[in-house]
Amino acid sequence: MGKRNESKRRLFSPSRTTRLRFESLEQRRLLAIDIGGTTGDDSIAIIGTDTGFYASINGQATNYTTSGLTEVNVDGLSGNDSVQVHKIHGPATLGALTGLVDGNRFRVALSNFETQYVFWAPDEMLPLGEPQSAVLNGTVGNDWAYQFDTHAIMQGSLNGAAYFNEVIGFARGTSFYGSGGDDSLISSPNATPLPPMHLSINATTRVSSLTRGNLASPGFVSSNNFSEFESLYAYANAFGQPMTTCSYVGTAGSDTFYGLPDTSILSSQGIFYQTIGYDSVEADLGGGVDTAVLYASADADVLEASPDVTTLIRVPAFRRNIVRNAESVYAFATAGGNDRASISDQTSSGAGNDVLFATSEYSLLYRPGSYLIQAIGFANVEVTSSTGYDTAIILDRPGGNQLTAMSDGVEMNYYGKSRVTIKAFDIVYANGLYGGVNRKVTTATPLFPIVYAGTWIG
Repeated sequence: MGKRNESKRRLFSPSRTTRLRFESLEQRRLLAIDIGGTTGDDSIAIIGTDTGFYASINGQATNYTTSGLTEVNVDGLSGNDSVQVHKIHGPATLGALTGLVDGNRFRVALSNFETQYVFWAPDEMLPLGEPQSAVLNGTVGNDWAYQFDTHAIMQGSLNGAAYFNEVIGFARGTSFYGSGGDDSLISSPNATPLPPMHLSINATTRVSSLTRGNLASPGFVSSNNFSEFESLYAYANAFGQPMTTCSYVGTAGSDTFYGLPDTSILSSQGIFYQTIGYDSVEADLGGGVDTAVLYASADADVLEASPDVTTLIRVPAFRRNIVRNAESVYAFATAGGNDRASISDQTSSGAGNDVLFATSEYSLLYRPGSYLIQAIGFANVEVTSSTGYDTAIILDRPGGNQLTAMSDGVEMNYYGKSRVTIKAFDIVYANGLYGGVNRKVTTATPLFPIVYAGTWIG
């Protein structure tokens, strides 16, 4: 398979695959053991015991009870080889065809194995300080990684040789490193045993972390880290418990965020990150010219939007998508439900002159060169002006419409369709151009001019 040369194959005698080495370290006599496979396909297991370990090579077991043991070197040699390491308690690091389990009594070094399994026995209750973490390293090629409750996997190929690494039972978490190429990771833990659960995704550094448990009680925290992955698919699996949150940080380029009732996506050049089933998702898009696209559910949803932050809340499930620092926001309420939107021009960037277009189908508020917010399909919309000289333009629809003027704003009722309330704008243009019966009603003298065009009765 191209992974080993002929000189490496002759490291071990065909008639003897185990060798003892004594090494000097700080004036102590320390023992290292070398264990080798054959030139064929081997299955090797290393199992820790109270006094040493068992080594099984293709079903032939040997018990090692040597005192002073510090290191076990296991080499699969050539062929398609697999190895299992059991009960060597300590952190594990696995890469393509190599591995290291740094046990609390001795360490096990692995080389030339296409398949590697490291087990942490789930029935062994160890002190909280005992390291139960693992590291899975990818290659410069395209790797796939999988993170679950009780086990984690990394697989791919190196120089034409496929590899598969799995760690099982490492309760404190696993760190994954894509290490180059176009790498993908699927995260699918069960959030129920260790609530709350938070996923942090940084698209700029391509470093993400998943934390489960109460941070105030470190003994009950599981932490997983995902680095250098171009694609990430994260499942909450919360089974109705509203205790799962996710935060995104965008890149310095142009990002697009999609917020749906049960899933969210952050997409940019070279990356694709998706979460499924998280109750609360917050995306800070940061630099670049960024876009957010939000979709309401079939329930009664609430949109609260401004140039700085937009939140779409699913009621009564109380799931929410929060977006910060997006230049363009498009919110769709087309799945049914009595949805409402509240839009404001208030922004940390200061005063400016804003323009509102209001129709029966959508309301669009924008400031040229600064931001755009569009709410599509919402049954009730309220738009409020705060600073600058702001203009509202209202368009009628065929059929019956009524514009009600108040001291601080107007309300446009598109009978049988939607209702738009406009507050504190400096001037309002009401256009009755599409036929039907357009009525105008005044309940209090408006403190701003209203310019009517087309046909209005009243």
